[in-house]
Amino acid sequence: MVSLSSKAQIGREFQMSKEIAVEILNQLGGNKFIAMTGAKNFVWLENGGLIFKLPSNFA
Repeated sequence: MVSLSSKAQIGREFQMSKEIAVEILNQLGGNKFIAMTGAKNFVWLENGGLIFKLPSNFA
């Protein structure tokens, strides 16, 4: 059984991972980056990363 404090810790880590991913996207330019590149399928990672897909004809 997972204790309440463990669940709270997991929740905080999850929130921190999301905040890091949002900050990465903001540093790339946010919605302007998405509009200019056509990026989609954004996923944030547990370790604080961000993954997204670009169109195949982007480059």
